[in-house]
Amino acid sequence: MTFNFNERTFSSTTIQTTTQEKIVADATRRLETIATQAMESKYWAGHNAADIQQLYRDLYNLGDLVKAHYFVEFKPHNNNDTRLFPLFEDNLSGFLVTETNLPIFQADYEQNKVGPLFFNTLNGIQIPDLQMSMIETKDARIMLSMQQWRELMVNDDGSLNPPASYAMEITVGMFSRQFGLEYKPYQNTYLVGPLLGGIDDLAARSYESTTIPLSFTNLRPFFLNQ
Repeated sequence: MTFNFNERTFSSTTIQTTTQEKIVADATRRLETIATQAMESKYWAGHNAADIQQLYRDLYNLGDLVKAHYFVEFKPHNNNDTRLFPLFEDNLSGFLVTETNLPIFQADYEQNKVGPLFFNTLNGIQIPDLQMSMIETKDARIMLSMQQWRELMVNDDGSLNPPASYAMEITVGMFSRQFGLEYKPYQNTYLVGPLLGGIDDLAARSYESTTIPLSFTNLRPFFLNQ
């Protein structure tokens, strides 16, 4: 019998295990390289992974205001005769507002030409009209209030009354998602007079609740709560 001491015999299982270990090790190195590149590269809005994670946390902590979390309050100005409106029979009228806007300001500019150039110069500041919709009650408190409001503005002989006699204060604001009405981060109080009120969509086949669109003009170009 002849022996060859330079030859070694390996089982197929050993060779297969070694090959798998090399593949796993190579894949691990590649994943580590990819992870390192991903952490260092600035693929996310110009930030790397660590920075964007912190940015998202900071943005989340800012929170938000929800459109449905608004409130409306009505108040007679200096206790004038608007206090007699059915609108003020209780404190529920503000909850009848189904939608509203929240005006902040509107700037008016005048265009001036100097040589070949045009410049916009501030010409004035005003507050846009306040617009809302309210559900009418079974005793027609909204329509009756608007009718009485018109009578406060104009006398039977056609003469006009001063704005102070019919002005009303309306407060519109937004409240916190977490703390409710205990925390109101933003609100404005407007000194308004009626601009438009009425129903345009009465229909024989409609059994929906009556909603009345209302518009109010601001009598002063600033908020009463400023």
